[in-house]
Amino acid sequence: MIKIAGNWELSWNTPIKEAELWNFVLRDFEIKYWYMWPISGIRHNENNTVSLIEKHDLKSILEDNQNLTHVYVEPDNDHYRHYGTDLRDFEHPKDVLYIFGSAHFNPVIGHKRAHDLGIIIPTIQNKGVLWPHQCLLTILYDRMVKGWQ
Repeated sequence: MIKIAGNWELSWNTPIKEAELWNFVLRDFEIKYWYMWPISGIRHNENNTVSLIEKHDLKSILEDNQNLTHVYVEPDNDHYRHYGTDLRDFEHPKDVLYIFGSAHFNPVIGHKRAHDLGIIIPTIQNKGVLWPHQCLLTILYDRMVKGWQ
């Protein structure tokens, strides 16, 4: 089972617009479980999108998914490098909750426990400026080419 959790980019975009950026990827990779925080109250067409479950905070999402391996996703930069494994070397767990923070401020890494996993996505410049929905696409594609479980 694969689940996704993300943080709305409330400082630069509105959730109703941002939702489509996540939805295109989630739908194409047939991901059924998608959490976002905080609650925005948006409504989107359930016939054409993945079901969105909004929660007040990440803590409640983590509590609801204790049975899954928690994997924190970070674009590579010097500050976060020690939090995870380079995506090229990462082995994806079968039952997983991939957790994405926001692009410019990542409030999720403080929730990472010793037994949780982390992924670092390298780029040429390693400035850490990938948007979470871009990281999502990269992670799911990597999982697919390594033998989707």
